[in-house]
Amino acid sequence: TSLESLSNKECASLVNHRTSQLFQIFKSLVKRGISEGDINPDLNVDTTATVILNNLQGMRVIARAGDSQSLLSASAEGIKQLIKR
Repeated sequence: TSLESLSNKECASLVNHRTSQLFQIFKSLVKRGISEGDINPDLNVDTTATVILNNLQGMRVIARAGDSQSLLSASAEGIKQLIKR
């Protein structure tokens, strides 16, 4: 479906649906990481998945701005530090 042909309401619905799917994927990965001992078990799964998703969305915006490799690397490193055991 072309985004140009969608109404604002339809676009919002599509974005919300995709965001929800990504959240569920990250939530599942955080749970698995905790159960496998790779992620700090004291972290709240929903909050951690939300932080990772928000960081990813921010990284996408930064990447579109151009020469931002150091900032992208710092963002990824921040997530690693957040979840490490």
